[in-house]
Amino acid sequence: MKRRVSHWKAYKFSFLWTIIAVILLSLIPTKKSRYLMPVLIPLAFNIGFYIEYLFRTFKTMKDKRETIPVYFNFALIGTIALAAPLAIFFIFKSELQAYTFSFALFSLVTISIGLILLFQLYKKED
Repeated sequence: MKRRVSHWKAYKFSFLWTIIAVILLSLIPTKKSRYLMPVLIPLAFNIGFYIEYLFRTFKTMKDKRETIPVYFNFALIGTIALAAPLAIFFIFKSELQAYTFSFALFSLVTISIGLILLFQLYKKED
């Protein structure tokens, strides 16, 4: 990723933070889920760097090793966004009567996001 990142120093800092935090956490014999917090912050930075790289170069990507995982992951997210309102409706049908407007708004937003995501992925746009 170091050749693809636009802010090399920030990426290097978050990468080193992640590696050092994982090494230090491996020294602790009893691990709790709250100990992962020092690793989650730099990992979010690293994911942000990767998504920013995808926004800049997705139209021109030719390497299948990079495009296939992107297509798979974003298609999966889009499909889940389309299926989530239906699944929630069938699972919680009786409880949703009190929240009709909220559920309708949630469904509209979620389905719109899923359709836009899949359509832009099909067009190979960002």
